[in-house]
Amino acid sequence: MKKSSILLFLLAVMLSVCGQSQFAVGVEGGSAVTFLRGNKEIKKATDPAVSYSTGIYFHFYAAENQYVRAGIQIEKRGAREKDEYSGEVYHYNYNYLDVPFVMRVTTRGKTKLFADLGFFVGYLLSL
Repeated sequence: MKKSSILLFLLAVMLSVCGQSQFAVGVEGGSAVTFLRGNKEIKKATDPAVSYSTGIYFHFYAAENQYVRAGIQIEKRGAREKDEYSGEVYHYNYNYLDVPFVMRVTTRGKTKLFADLGFFVGYLLSL
């Protein structure tokens, strides 16, 4: 119940801004390589693994060269560990609900430079 109420609240906040004059909604996804962080033993014992994410994003254009981006993503992160004695490889998979919030400002002209400033909140769904 708690998880679903958080999702509904975030979705309601994002959709309430749909009265803006310019906005965009889309689907995003991709893959990356993730590393487990922690103490030195964890970093030494685990190898990076491929992670996947998929989600929905919302762009709210404040001006031609400025926008605010928010979204909801499901992301699978993890690592691999090889047992020294048996040679068996163990996979660690963690499922996260991520809510990114980013503001982007771009320069005008032929060559466009940009700066992103923001944060995201990640919630561990399952191991």
